[in-house]
Amino acid sequence: VLAQPPEATVHAMRVLIDPASAEGVNAELRWNFEGHDSVGLRVRNQVGVPTDGSSAATEIQLTHAAWANLLAGRTSLDEALEAGDITVTGDVSVAREVLGSIDLPAFR
Repeated sequence: VLAQPPEATVHAMRVLIDPASAEGVNAELRWNFEGHDSVGLRVRNQVGVPTDGSSAATEIQLTHAAWANLLAGRTSLDEALEAGDITVTGDVSVAREVLGSIDLPAFR
């Protein structure tokens, strides 16, 4: 994960959208990685659509390393939020809804 730009791994999440978890979700989330471009993912109609994140009202701020820890299952979303490794600007329920649509244990 660390060998790739974080934008690439966020956009790859579109193939990990779990249709059952994404049912009824229509939201966009922007990732703001320290030292990298912002990137987004919209989940609608049980499909993940890569975006630049410019239309998202909710944003998460994190480091590339924190993202790698989430994807590798070394930490959960709840643990990262509690530790301050991830901060949310906007509606935290939107962040949880979008991330919860991704079929990875860290987001469940």
